[in-house]
Amino acid sequence: PEELAGFPWWARLPSEARDTLDPYLRTDYYIAVNYKRSYGSPVFAPGMPARVWLRNWTVALIERSSGPRKLVFQVCRGVLKEDPQMTLFMLPSLALNVLVG
Repeated sequence: PEELAGFPWWARLPSEARDTLDPYLRTDYYIAVNYKRSYGSPVFAPGMPARVWLRNWTVALIERSSGPRKLVFQVCRGVLKEDPQMTLFMLPSLALNVLVG
């Protein structure tokens, strides 16, 4: 999208990630996200599927994120349930954001 072309972080995203995100930038749909839901620690429970654990952990990290990227992570939160590959793609950047603070 033209409005993101000026942002260096957008240009650094792999083309696959940009292709995945692009439809969400051009949609009129709205995803209601319950930001008040809190994921305590640990985010894992016996018998929990790995994809659910991964999503819970990612959402918990999004809650702890900070800085200008927090909004980007929050916007992507609605995609996590439907797209585990997006979750895996976001996780390293998200973990670094939380660790660096």
